[in-house]
Amino acid sequence: MKFTEILDDHTLWDDFEKTVPRAVLGSGDPNFLYGVATSTFQDSGAFHCPNSQWSVWEKTHVEEGNHSGRSVNLFEIYEKKPEIVIDRLKKLGVNTYRFSVEWSHIEPKQGQFIREKLEVYRSFCQKLREANIEPMVTLHHFSEPNWFHEMGSFEHEENIAHYTNFSSLVFRALTEEFQGRPLVGYFCTINEPGVEAYNRYLLGDFSPGYRFRFKRGARFLLGCLKAHALLYEKLSGKEGVKIGITYQHLRFHTKNPLVKPVVNFFNKYFIAILRFFKEGIFDCSYFPLGRVYYRAERKPQTDFIGLQFYGRVFIGLTTINPGRREMTQMLGLPEDPEGIYEAIVNTFDAFQKPIFVTENGISTRCDTQRARHASRALVAAEYARQKIGPENFLGYLLWSLCDNFEWSKGWNQHFGAYPLTQEREISKEFKPGVLPYVQMVNSWKASFQK
Repeated sequence: MKFTEILDDHTLWDDFEKTVPRAVLGSGDPNFLYGVATSTFQDSGAFHCPNSQWSVWEKTHVEEGNHSGRSVNLFEIYEKKPEIVIDRLKKLGVNTYRFSVEWSHIEPKQGQFIREKLEVYRSFCQKLREANIEPMVTLHHFSEPNWFHEMGSFEHEENIAHYTNFSSLVFRALTEEFQGRPLVGYFCTINEPGVEAYNRYLLGDFSPGYRFRFKRGARFLLGCLKAHALLYEKLSGKEGVKIGITYQHLRFHTKNPLVKPVVNFFNKYFIAILRFFKEGIFDCSYFPLGRVYYRAERKPQTDFIGLQFYGRVFIGLTTINPGRREMTQMLGLPEDPEGIYEAIVNTFDAFQKPIFVTENGISTRCDTQRARHASRALVAAEYARQKIGPENFLGYLLWSLCDNFEWSKGWNQHFGAYPLTQEREISKEFKPGVLPYVQMVNSWKASFQK
């Protein structure tokens, strides 16, 4: 049986697992990176990020009693007890940790830079490196200073310089030499700009909370892509440092020709991102609602693509999920571990740049479902790695370190490798459903330690 048969018929998984030896993701490559990811507002909340636009937005747009608060208090842990995070990472056996530097920490007011907060991140990265864990830093993860947000964020091109100034400051501080090489070797410029545009201007789930403002969403998305391109030109070239952008491969699928126009309509933002990097052209047309078009003077560059994938959205004439797949807690997203194969192969074909899976996971309370998804997604990723060439697949990160605040959904999602205690502290033991991930990491280590 060929693995690709599962892409069209997920019911073949059981037979496949019974008859085909289990593939080991990253087998034989000691430089492969395994890890988990998180973001600072999600894991530190409005208490630690009072100057973020999210601390304002959640007061009136997130259900009462479901606000972020201190969240999991990770920023304070980074500062005072980093060994807690490092202990949880070591129990998983991983060698990479992705987190964001919260812009509203560093520049809470326009032009006012708080270097003491930046020092917390720098010191934490040193602790990670001393523990042989590679830090990966995201410079914008859905959260920004409220002053920048009120200026219109990336929707207005003249605002981009504020982002590049902040990012340059962080970059310089976190690429100082440490143990013979730059302290941080991987930077993600902007997290999932297509998803953020979608949530800000189509769904209204993120501030400023507009619905069906397609053209404004396209302008915001183009601003994010220009910001990445400008920052890359400004900072790239430092030896030992790679700069990438994260991209969620979100696709709406249908087998019903009557639904096809709707599916194509919603896929436009994500297709526009691919064309921007492939051809240097941004063309997002929602006729008769307007068109945003831009042709770059130079083809935009990136060192890698941080691919993020949670599942394909299947739409029928009258329902979501016509194939009756088991659903996750995320509205509209079925359990779709095999879909990551398609995401990796399609993204590499479009970008022709190395792929780093910077987020993949499942929101569920069921450990049986979590374990099944983890085991199958890792196998699917290895088949994709062989398809695009092992040299083009840098690593795989699970979302997320622990359960945390999930933006407009508050505390209603459960992605974490670690559960939380009643006091919202990270439990000392990971969830049973994460065991297949830990076992895969151990199998990978064994593949080159013989």
